[in-house]
Amino acid sequence: MRKLLPLAAALVPMALLSTHVDARSGSYSTDHVLSDDFLERFDTDGDGRVTRTEIEAVLAEDFASADTDADGLLSYAEFSALLAQYRQDKLQAEFDSLDTDASGSISEQEFSDGHPRSSTTVTATVFALADSDADALLSLDELAALKDNPDIWRFAELDDDGDGALSEDEFTSSSAVSGRRHR
Repeated sequence: MRKLLPLAAALVPMALLSTHVDARSGSYSTDHVLSDDFLERFDTDGDGRVTRTEIEAVLAEDFASADTDADGLLSYAEFSALLAQYRQDKLQAEFDSLDTDASGSISEQEFSDGHPRSSTTVTATVFALADSDADALLSLDELAALKDNPDIWRFAELDDDGDGALSEDEFTSSSAVSGRRHR
């Protein structure tokens, strides 16, 4: 159990967007902003609160499943595999939330609807750049590649006319905003 607490300290922040701890009970409450993923994962009794006991139990299960050689320790390879699985699960959850018609792919409209704070020009440009096979749909692999390349979003924000290329004016106005000078 002593080894689970440091593991919890390392992994729980990855699951949280933000939390509030009730000082009296030591539990996390949905009265404050909590990630739905966090609640789904750790609120094992479904009461809308996440206790330390629930977190420790879930992490103990994760530890046991990751400890493939059953030696009671996680090697770097086992730990890396566990984190890769967490990332894959999070990616799949994001994909599923964007794929509102459950077709197994994300249309441009679904992508745009899933990013309401971005302009349609920006989301259309990002979608076009991420759609590597140009089939007008994003696959799980294409979404993963997009997540691995946040520069696509910055590029799309600078591409004012949405043509998939930066003019000198678009580029220089971005340099002026960032304060960076190119020579």
